[in-house]
Amino acid sequence: MANRENVIGQLLIPNLILDPKLFVSGLLVISAMLLIPYMSLVEATDNVTQPFQIGSSPYGIPYQEWLGKFWSYWLGIPNSQHPGVDYDPQKCPVNQGGPVWYLPDAITKGDASYNKVEFSCDVPQGKAVLLPISTGACWLNLPEFASVSDKLSPNPDVDSSLKKCAIPPQDNTELFFVRVDGKDVTDAVKNSRSTTSFFNITSPSDPVTDIFSGVKGGTSRAIADGYFLLLPPLSSGQHLIEFSVEDTIQGRKHAREGVYSISVN
Repeated sequence: MANRENVIGQLLIPNLILDPKLFVSGLLVISAMLLIPYMSLVEATDNVTQPFQIGSSPYGIPYQEWLGKFWSYWLGIPNSQHPGVDYDPQKCPVNQGGPVWYLPDAITKGDASYNKVEFSCDVPQGKAVLLPISTGACWLNLPEFASVSDKLSPNPDVDSSLKKCAIPPQDNTELFFVRVDGKDVTDAVKNSRSTTSFFNITSPSDPVTDIFSGVKGGTSRAIADGYFLLLPPLSSGQHLIEFSVEDTIQGRKHAREGVYSISVN
């Protein structure tokens, strides 16, 4: 069977030779026809990997508020079922719901200055994907706010303390790279640092004390800040998300790498 290029040549080239005036325009037509499949492939790839950015409102919710929703997911999981404790892929579906599927934060624990997390997860088709890159949150059920009796009502002094707790740790963050299926999206993430508005966050009676020592269950006022990757639904099949970041917290550097293998089905 003749290939695409031979068929085009057999149809067009004889007429071009007979009428030189058509030669240039004919070449443009041939070039365009040959480039269409390539251009379509590039466009499709860009649509898959281009993350949402600040200023957008995915699913009707302002971009920055999705960070608060991640923290509600993250702190809403009991310690015994929490994927951040042991990065067990079987725990990936725990506490998921809505249009966005959350991936666990890659964290350093205790005095560790480096951690590399390799995690795999099955994600239902049609779900957007959110992965925190460097984020901090503070809420009134943390031990440092034990003296605050009213955990829910706005209070200017308390709110100022929450901001000072949550926001500055990301000021010296260095994002080395963020890649989705090999495509670099570092700038899109770096340019979309966000701070949420105040929101209420709920931890279960078995809160994730293996990550946040001394944290208590219940509902309290919170705020979050940082960098995160929020992708529109990925195509069916295998995908890879990778990142490398270094945080400076209380003068200490913490380097983290993440390799997330995603299976969309």
